[in-house]
Amino acid sequence: YSWSTDNGHLIAAEDRVDVFRRLDDYCPRDLKAECSRIFFEYLRALSAAAKAGGSPLDAKQRQQAGARLMSLFASQESARANVENLIYAPTDVVGLLSDPGSPQRAQLVMGWRSALDSLAGGGEDFALSGPERINIYRSRVALQRLSEPEAALPPALLEEARQTVARVTTAAPEGYARHAAVNAAGNLYFEAGLDDEANALLTAEIEKSKSPYYFMIELADLAKKAGRETDALAWL
Repeated sequence: YSWSTDNGHLIAAEDRVDVFRRLDDYCPRDLKAECSRIFFEYLRALSAAAKAGGSPLDAKQRQQAGARLMSLFASQESARANVENLIYAPTDVVGLLSDPGSPQRAQLVMGWRSALDSLAGGGEDFALSGPERINIYRSRVALQRLSEPEAALPPALLEEARQTVARVTTAAPEGYARHAAVNAAGNLYFEAGLDDEANALLTAEIEKSKSPYYFMIELADLAKKAGRETDALAWL
């Protein structure tokens, strides 16, 4: 079930921490993949609660949760069961369980990167989709900023991201598969501050896409970010 898109239909926002904590407690530990997904949902619920002003974990609980997360990073089965969480949750989870500049943060960032490497390596019975391969770099960008928030992103990381986008979008067929790949690429470029690349990619794709309005919204955001209010309104 996609809990990230549930929008409170099954579990109210204020109940998520308690529900996922109890689900995590009750999950049989031999169901490694299932328990790891529930644990990630518990951590993401805790992060949302913390952003709302709560203090959901004390120092000992943070340490225990961090140690368990590191054990999940070391498990290929758990990593493959949590592609979406590993792609989209680093800022929330690492921010919840560690403080900026702390040894705990460095350890979690390193472990998360290792899990991403495991996913990217694929295998005979496992392969990421094109958009997922692109979004791996979106996660790497988030991890780099968690690790060194004041530093510029490494040129090597940005170049790897560009090359991955080029490979995936070149191979992507027409229709939904291409739309999803280009959308992922645009979001990666936006997050990485590669606004010129994002503008070029999305502008070119508008002529090809059957749903160009999605890209128009992103181009409006880029124009607004650059202070070009007239252009932003024109895209909308």
